[in-house]
Amino acid sequence: KGEFKEHHVLNFGDVLFANTDLTRNGDVVGSPLFFDGFGFSDQTLYSMDLSKLKVDPSNTDAKFLYFLLMTHRVKRWMVNSSAGSTVLHLDTKRVKEIILNLPPLPEQKKIASILTSVDEVIENTQKQIDKLQDLKKATMNELLTKGIGHTEFKDSELGRIPKSWEVCRLGDIL
Repeated sequence: KGEFKEHHVLNFGDVLFANTDLTRNGDVVGSPLFFDGFGFSDQTLYSMDLSKLKVDPSNTDAKFLYFLLMTHRVKRWMVNSSAGSTVLHLDTKRVKEIILNLPPLPEQKKIASILTSVDEVIENTQKQIDKLQDLKKATMNELLTKGIGHTEFKDSELGRIPKSWEVCRLGDIL
């Protein structure tokens, strides 16, 4: 809400990076972000803790640049260009000094496409892992409280348990 500067508006494909970092190891400062809309239909703004890079689309693919900024060498450069003891602040004026390998635009697009595909596989795999972890939790709860195939239960200090089970202290079985 309220007034804002037009250059703080995000457009699909904008590349941003973090200017500040509260972590002790510099885990956040310089970290890039590729704005793909994030499912928002409204106009999206970014804060002063981020910087937006405006690339020349005639020679640089924004997604390629995003991946390039994720490399260990660039990340270390960003951390080393930051100062502060509690909060790291990136010297944003130095960002333009980073030396990059820049292949021809068609190759950039192909590299970005391959890496985007890998990211999609990772994301889908993570969703499957999350579902399996939820299934495991539910299965553990069921098996560790009701057992397998029991039809008779008794009340215990821990709740209802199979009739053939005992309640004991950990020290009793060690």
